[in-house]
Amino acid sequence: MFCSLNILTEWFEKSSAVTIFVAVLLSLYFISTFWIFFYRFFFLNGWLKKEKDSSDAFLLGGKVYKNKYPEIGWYPIEIDNKEKIFKNIPKEIMAFHYHGDTFSIPDGGKRIATNIHTENQAFSYKDKIFGFQFHLEMTETTIKEILEKYYDFVPEQEKAVQNKKEILNYTKKYLPETKKILFTILENLTLL
Repeated sequence: MFCSLNILTEWFEKSSAVTIFVAVLLSLYFISTFWIFFYRFFFLNGWLKKEKDSSDAFLLGGKVYKNKYPEIGWYPIEIDNKEKIFKNIPKEIMAFHYHGDTFSIPDGGKRIATNIHTENQAFSYKDKIFGFQFHLEMTETTIKEILEKYYDFVPEQEKAVQNKKEILNYTKKYLPETKKILFTILENLTLL
């Protein structure tokens, strides 16, 4: 076990950009259900005051605030494919969204992805820290779980909210390509 930890530690030290990105993706993937539950039952019910200061952007000096409307479903993202992290990825991709907040780009950071609903979809900071608003890590199962457990509180009449049927149809259509994009980004991170 000790030997394995040394090897893992050495790999993490050599690959800080990869480590940060992979850790964020894995965290999002494994605990997304918990945070959605937490958000749904505590913040939306007013049991806790929502603090707007818990994101990568905030930790680097940016602000997190309520977006003009929620963005839920599959929507296109325009990426800056001149960025090394987006090498070999088309300028426009489809991605899954499930958020009502957005963020400001921290000083020293730069926007690397945007769309018509949420201006700041992704940012980079010194090519070592990356923040993404959209979700490439989702699976068909996690999207179905979100729709089953948490979609009932979403106002479908909002401008950027797709209905359940649309989301499920788009999931079948776009998820395979999304996985390819995710793995291309991960591969690109190893080269930074």
